[in-house]
Amino acid sequence: MDLSFLMNVIIGVLIVSMFFSLLNQRNPDLLTKKKGNSRYAKIRAINQKADEDLLGRRFSVPREGKDAVAVNLYEISSEQPTPVVYVIHGGNLFDGDADQCDTFCHRMAQSWNCMIIAINYTKLDVQKPPYQQDEIIDAVEYFSSRSTFYHIDPSRSAFVGFSGGAYLMMGAAAILHTKGMDLKGMISFYPLIDDSSIQLVDQGIYRTPVTFVTCENQQENQMVDQLVSHMNRAGVQADVRNYSAATTGFIEVNNPEYEQNKYYQKGREQMYTQDQKDYAAACEIWMTGVLNRYFEKED
Repeated sequence: MDLSFLMNVIIGVLIVSMFFSLLNQRNPDLLTKKKGNSRYAKIRAINQKADEDLLGRRFSVPREGKDAVAVNLYEISSEQPTPVVYVIHGGNLFDGDADQCDTFCHRMAQSWNCMIIAINYTKLDVQKPPYQQDEIIDAVEYFSSRSTFYHIDPSRSAFVGFSGGAYLMMGAAAILHTKGMDLKGMISFYPLIDDSSIQLVDQGIYRTPVTFVTCENQQENQMVDQLVSHMNRAGVQADVRNYSAATTGFIEVNNPEYEQNKYYQKGREQMYTQDQKDYAAACEIWMTGVLNRYFEKED
């Protein structure tokens, strides 16, 4: 049996077990509750922006025999091909939308001097995993194969993901590794993690350097620390930056898309404060340095 085929089979099994392990922990019947699924669809509709209000440019990545992948593009003017950062939004895998990162992506494209592609992956109540990883992988392959047209340098690619999106991108990065398409690095904000993430590392499948950003959630921080210890033993570069006084979601929520959304008003007095805005602003500056270091590395 071809080794690359075998590796992809192993990864697929691990990723599926990863997702269903998480879902079973949270709510074993979640995917079969039609009332719950209807609620998620309504929330997503509210989270979407009108086309005329979007700062990015909508695009659908075509796929043969599959539905297209919805993405938002943030392009900049540059004489030289630019790095490309794929942003994978959060939302617990069900209620988020790439449009909620619109202001953030528009601002960061200029700060990072790169093209940003925000992937609006299909939510779990619509398609079961590993459908979402396939969408991310297919989007990366599409833009990498058209790098001249988009004026990007695919050898300088990175992921930035939040919560559920950070969870998705780890599996996608592992599969891209087996295809010979290694990213320069990832920044993972307060990711969802379970034991299958550790399996990817222990079996030598996951190799992408990653910087984790954690906040006040101690249980989440412990899972990150455990994963990092396995990465260190496997020789995978992993760093952690902790904002102990920041609330989970502090990067995303301190943008108009969240501040004006009625579904994100709970806990407003803790989330939308000047301190949290200051943490977010400082973190964005720090992120620029991390990505620059990733992109400057030579293979």
